[in-house]
Amino acid sequence: MSRAPEDLSFKSLHDEFVLIGPVGKRDQVLARSETAGFDLIGYAMDKDDTEGEIPYSNFLGIYFGARRQLNRVSSWPVSNSKPEEDERKASYRFAWVGHCSRSDFRSIEKSFNANIYDVLEAVSGEDKLQLELALSPILLRCSRANERLAHQRRLVSIFLAIYFAIGVLGALGVFIRDIPPIFVQ
Repeated sequence: MSRAPEDLSFKSLHDEFVLIGPVGKRDQVLARSETAGFDLIGYAMDKDDTEGEIPYSNFLGIYFGARRQLNRVSSWPVSNSKPEEDERKASYRFAWVGHCSRSDFRSIEKSFNANIYDVLEAVSGEDKLQLELALSPILLRCSRANERLAHQRRLVSIFLAIYFAIGVLGALGVFIRDIPPIFVQ
């Protein structure tokens, strides 16, 4: 691949993502959103960092976890698109910023693996339009997962606020009931 990663960057309103894969014998950024930060690129490049690989394993993590959640899925090993450069099979990584549950994570991973050959064909052909089309089902799942959890977080916040208000009103009612009547003659 001869193009710089900036040539395969995308304007995306809601998604921050990066696609990592081999170019020659080294992994490089193959495609990314314009807003992809260095933390996301570093997270995608780091093969050894498995901490938090599957997001949100508990209730508190889903609703009170980090505001900026980094996620990464890897493809199964696939043949290199340019075997003359490197005949080994390679694994590609897709990382994004957004919240998702375990089931959403598995769904995104499955979608990435289902579309990996289309992604690789678009990357090897340096076809930005085809790459957009190949990544769009994956990004759609990422967006839906993030929106779903954001909606659930808002609902939990509303219910907690309502329960807190009921608790305060109940305590206030008990407090007022126990105050001796001063103004009664």
